Amino acid sequence: MQTTVEKKPHAETVISGTLSVSDIDAHYATALDHYAKEIELPGFRKGKVPKERVLEEVGPLSVWRRAAESALRDRMEGILGSHTLIPIMPPAVELTITEAQTDVPFKIAIVTPPSVTIESPAKIARETLKKLEELDREKELKEAKKSLEAQTRAMLEVSEERPLTDDEAKKLGFENSAALDHFMDGEAVKAVDSYEDQRRRGAVAQALVGAATADVPQVLLDEEVRAMLESSKKRMAAEGLPFNEYLAKRDRTEADILAEMRPQAEKRLILDLIFATIAKDASLKPNEAEMHRVAHALMQQGVPDRAAHQYAAEVSIREQVWGQLGLPTQTATQETSSPEESKEAGSDADDHKH
Repeated sequence: MQTTVEKKPHAETVISGTLSVSDIDAHYATALDHYAKEIELPGFRKGKVPKERVLEEVGPLSVWRRAAESALRDRMEGILGSHTLIPIMPPAVELTITEAQTDVPFKIAIVTPPSVTIESPAKIARETLKKLEELDREKELKEAKKSLEAQTRAMLEVSEERPLTDDEAKKLGFENSAALDHFMDGEAVKAVDSYEDQRRRGAVAQALVGAATADVPQVLLDEEVRAMLESSKKRMAAEGLPFNEYLAKRDRTEADILAEMRPQAEKRLILDLIFATIAKDASLKPNEAEMHRVAHALMQQGVPDRAAHQYAAEVSIREQVWGQLGLPTQTATQETSSPEESKEAGSDADDHKH
């Protein structure tokens, strides 16, 4: 049997071919038997209707279709194997039958696993970082310190912008205002370091996604968008903002939000595929000690054992991939907030603020 293959977007492949009369005839008697066992006619017990009467009742075209469907199922594995195609969900089959006792054209639509191709990701990362505008570190430190000071005054219910007193610093557990100021200087450095790291990662991630050729199944993209939406709903609920109120304020529907999230969801999936490819090529393995430490931290937050260990292993591999790309790696303690939240890291630098 000759078949042709047509590649379509979103990892879909359509195989076209024709079942010959002889192919279908081999299944015709069985198809007729199935109808004979199912049909009920007055004057006959179920399963005892003569086949001639069965054929009159259901029509030769229906029997021919059923035989063709059986013939195609019988040939399906061989057809897919001849093109080395592995579907990730049941194939969709279309038969074109106009009359019985004739050849039957068919189409098989299958969804294959996601794939990505990217050349020299480490080189792309190096070139991206060279072009990245240098951070005005002094300015960022001032802004970070200013933000920390504002948060501290809010905690102490101090409305005016002024240096805090020793007594106010002691309320927060510090020896004096100088100790508090020293602490905030350190936290400002950490905030800027984190921002710079995410900015660099975001730039590299965008460059990698832009340079890759990827094929992502629609079903996986739909799942990712839905997962992003559910994660957003949880965050809003934790902040006391019902999702319906959020939609009303933005004059949006849930469908609108899903559509807005789709491009970012596709980028995230493509980046995951790129990282998986890099990890496979470099034969990366999780750091066992770090993985168990992170899993333990997650389990203390209520994450089930298996999910915690799986996620911790992914974090370990992901950090090693960043190292392969020439960026500093982080300790996984920064990744233990939640699997949904940390997955966003590196996907879009604009999402990260001090």
